[in-house]
Amino acid sequence: MENNKRRRSLNSRDEVMILLIFFISLTQIFSYWIFEPLTSFLTDLFEIKFLPIFLLSLFIFLFSIRKEESNIEL
Repeated sequence: MENNKRRRSLNSRDEVMILLIFFISLTQIFSYWIFEPLTSFLTDLFEIKFLPIFLLSLFIFLFSIRKEESNIEL
């Protein structure tokens, strides 16, 4: 009976774990708050309708290097 009435107190490891969970949650909330607008903008910008134009521009840039400038010997 006495064991049921006693409350278990937190030891130092439990307190540290609770503190770590609190700081990790706080970090997650602030990082979402800071980076959510940027990720939302980039997601809207690089939707599938903009992907072909982006890839075409990328390939044109990559393959427009002159043969003299590249290190590949043909």
